[in-house]
Amino acid sequence: MTLRYLKQLQHATFPLTVTDPEEIRQVEMLRAALLVNASVQNIDPDLPPRTARVLEITNTGHFILKRMKD
Repeated sequence: MTLRYLKQLQHATFPLTVTDPEEIRQVEMLRAALLVNASVQNIDPDLPPRTARVLEITNTGHFILKRMKD
């Protein structure tokens, strides 16, 4: 699912704001894997993240996308 989301991001205009909880989880996983540069903001520290902002797909992310096409 996460790599599928990365494929969707390649067609996005950056910066991209994400508010859907499942998509935020995908962004967090892609960020942890160093495939995107993104930030996740908490409105209330006791609640799960509510907004993510994807700034770009990293060079590593682009490499993975290229390998997926081959």
